[in-house]
Amino acid sequence: MNLRTILFSGVGLLTIGIIGNIALFLFGTSPFHSTWEEHYETYDSSLVDHVKIDADVASISIHSHEQDDILVGYEGSIMNIQQTEYDLSTQLEENTLHITHKHKPSVQLFGFFNADYDIDVFLPDVLFESITITSSVADIQLDNVQAEYWSIATEVGNVHASMITNTIDAKSEVGNFEFHLPDLNDDLSIQTEVGNVNVTFTELSGAIQPSISTTIGLTQINDLEDVTSESHAPHLNLRSEVGNISVSVDNNNVN
Repeated sequence: MNLRTILFSGVGLLTIGIIGNIALFLFGTSPFHSTWEEHYETYDSSLVDHVKIDADVASISIHSHEQDDILVGYEGSIMNIQQTEYDLSTQLEENTLHITHKHKPSVQLFGFFNADYDIDVFLPDVLFESITITSSVADIQLDNVQAEYWSIATEVGNVHASMITNTIDAKSEVGNFEFHLPDLNDDLSIQTEVGNVNVTFTELSGAIQPSISTTIGLTQINDLEDVTSESHAPHLNLRSEVGNISVSVDNNNVN
């Protein structure tokens, strides 16, 4: 068998394979065909003191709702070939609700295709002891939910928070922070390697301890000029290696 025959045979087999995969994709049976998945679970909020979310790649939203229970929802598109690659689970253990979206470690020929998932958590209007969010790549949305302590850590992603209170510790390697808060009554710490930090307060009713710095970027903190700084006051710690930082007070802020 000469080289030309081998070459034509290879091209022919490749063409047949491509046509076959296209046909399978059109009929929904291809391993690369995406399907939409939805899954919801409900938990009794009286049994939950702590909420922990651990996600690899996902959009994470935590909102308040008028129900008494906690509602956890997963929504997203995933290829058939990825059905066994992700661990999507919720577990209530010792007053802690664990919400997990993890990519299982394995050799992936098509690992550059990530499943597109949204994690939506709806919490009742009660004060939780802590809410912890850890992610690799995620945009995070927090809206009008209360916890005594917040821990937010993402490697890559933007964080938008509206009307959350109490002690907040937020970190990222690459990402912007946009916070709209009612007041500063407890410590607030936001640190990012690359990204902008914008914090807007509805009011600043008491003294604070500001520590605000950026290595490469601009700071806009004119609204803090008339705010008293005292050693016993809550800390306002904002830090960006590369990015702009702004702090403002807007009595008309309703975000």
